[in-house]
Amino acid sequence: MSKAHISEARTTSAMRNHLEAKHKNEYEELKKREHEKQDAAKINSLASSSRQCTKTDLKQMSLSDCVEKNKKWDNNNTKSLVLDNLIGEMIALEDLPFSFVECLGFVRLINQVCPSYNLKSRQYFTSFICEKLYGKVKDKILELIKSFEKLALTTDIWSDSCSGVSLISFTCHGITNNFERKMIILKAEVFNDGRHTGENIAAKLETMLSSWGIPKENVLCIVRDGGTNMKKGISLLSIKNIDCLSHQIQLVVKEGLKSQESIIAAINKCKKIATNFHHSNVAQDELVNLQEKLNQPKLKIIQECVTRWNSTFYMLERILKNKDSLCLYASTSNKISQLTSEEWILVEKLITLLQPFEEITRELSAANVSISSVIPLLATLEKVIDEYNASDECIRNTILVLKQEMRHRFSHLENDILFATATFIDPRYKTKFFKNPSTKDQVMKNILDSLGDEDLSLPSCSKPKRPKIRNQDNENLGSSTSLSEKSVTLKETMKMMMDSSESEEELDNDIPNPLEVLIKKNINEYVLDKRIENEEDPLLWWKVNSNKYGILSPVAREYLVTPPTSVPSERVFSGAGLLYTPHLNRLHGERASKLLFLKFNIPLLQFNY
Repeated sequence: MSKAHISEARTTSAMRNHLEAKHKNEYEELKKREHEKQDAAKINSLASSSRQCTKTDLKQMSLSDCVEKNKKWDNNNTKSLVLDNLIGEMIALEDLPFSFVECLGFVRLINQVCPSYNLKSRQYFTSFICEKLYGKVKDKILELIKSFEKLALTTDIWSDSCSGVSLISFTCHGITNNFERKMIILKAEVFNDGRHTGENIAAKLETMLSSWGIPKENVLCIVRDGGTNMKKGISLLSIKNIDCLSHQIQLVVKEGLKSQESIIAAINKCKKIATNFHHSNVAQDELVNLQEKLNQPKLKIIQECVTRWNSTFYMLERILKNKDSLCLYASTSNKISQLTSEEWILVEKLITLLQPFEEITRELSAANVSISSVIPLLATLEKVIDEYNASDECIRNTILVLKQEMRHRFSHLENDILFATATFIDPRYKTKFFKNPSTKDQVMKNILDSLGDEDLSLPSCSKPKRPKIRNQDNENLGSSTSLSEKSVTLKETMKMMMDSSESEEELDNDIPNPLEVLIKKNINEYVLDKRIENEEDPLLWWKVNSNKYGILSPVAREYLVTPPTSVPSERVFSGAGLLYTPHLNRLHGERASKLLFLKFNIPLLQFNY
């Protein structure tokens, strides 16, 4: 340490002066350290200031976001309106009560996933669905209906015993210009006013047609059940109507099963077996245990139901499949009667006999089938029944009765212009299943008259107006006064197209209409074209070949439109049953009608409305 005198002043200046004068190296080192400390302090100060600023900004952004996040949308906000629509759709599509929007679980869900949405009340959605949503969908359906040149309807009546509500349904069927089949639920109208008389049915139908702006002449046909009130009601409006084919087939089966006492006894015994298991859970459990012991599938016994088609067949089929377990059950319990060996044989033969009736009912009830398949399917069914051994004592009378009933109910169909023309214009069938050779000629003549009556110019004849269909219920090809006595056969049509003009003049001692010649040529080419496979779609074929057979395209769009059964109307009632469950049974009838309309038609429009 230096011994030089240092001022006793208490500041650091004397020390700094001493170091600068006597210890230059130490002084330089001190200055360097001081500069480093100052730089570090500046950096720390800037960093601290920056951090403070950032924290403040973050606080401000979070607060802003929080306020925005909790702010409720205005009711006219686009996002709010979209959610209103989706909630309305959900209520209609899933058969939910209007009060669902006030359920605690749904309220909590909406508050969590979309807190900005102002969830409306039950009253709001009742009005929104039944007025605004219904109105938008109805407008789109109206546009679709107007695109149908001709349409067919189905109708049926359904009653709910719990609510006391009766509904009459109307479904509309049409084919678009693009050859797409459309099925629309027009109405499931409350029908509680008075009795279900023909007059009341006619009034309901007329009101429904008027509300949709559908002229009666645009309705090709109405498919209904066989009730006299339905027949009378539709006939009062002078609209052509036909029986539901599936109902008619079930009546054939019903008469056949009543024809032999042995069959009645065996079926009654099977009914009692089915009732025992249907009403007893203990019996069902015992049967399951026996099925497990016998290594058999666990199949429940099906009970016959008079309102279900083919239910007798399904009951017999299921009982036969459970034969071993049922025999074992009957041997250890007195709750069911044991079927004799003869009765088991009879049940097996009945199942074989009824199988084709079940198949044709299923085919005719399919969503995309038309009356064009009726004559071919019935011809096939008749052939199958004819091949059964009628000498078999067990079921001989039943076979005979089935044949008689089929002839009684269906033999006239080939003479019905609607069925015959529909079969002919279906590229799968054409003339293949016609029994009477003159049917083909009469159908061709009907098409010729229908198209020839229209005011068509030759250049535009590839797109003629729709053909006409007569509305008389009892009209048939054999007695129709509108058809000429001279049939137009295939050979005559070919000869007319190929021969000279002199030959053409010999037809009527007059020069034929050029349009008539072109129509006959188109029909002739269609007949000669190869039939498509039964599994192929006739509408798709017409879509592809509409340019080739342009004159006949409107005929196809018209005659392939009618469904053969009233099943579409009955499917509406399966939806109606959901609407009248205990938690919905106070639903006003008009609201139920609108909900059914939305439930079926929103998906039809593919949610574009």
